[in-house]
Amino acid sequence: MATSALSPAQMNELGRSVITSGDLDQAAEIFALLVDAEIAEASAVLALGFALHTAGRTKDALEWTGRAVSLAPEDPLGFHVLAHLLIEIAAFSA
Repeated sequence: MATSALSPAQMNELGRSVITSGDLDQAAEIFALLVDAEIAEASAVLALGFALHTAGRTKDALEWTGRAVSLAPEDPLGFHVLAHLLIEIAAFSA
């Protein structure tokens, strides 16, 4: 699929579908492009962070969740997920 012909909304949807397929590395590549182009949807980036967390990739999950919070600091869901990750990390570090 030629991604250059897709709208920003379609690119975000493509990223979401790639998350669903389980290819988190490819999804991260898509969202990195979208974040760099300043067209990423915070909710989609947050979905990647959560999927990475679910896959046990805590460092990557923190990075992407932090990006989601940066994109939409007014959205409490991003802060909720970020806090959950930090609490989990603290519990396993103790």
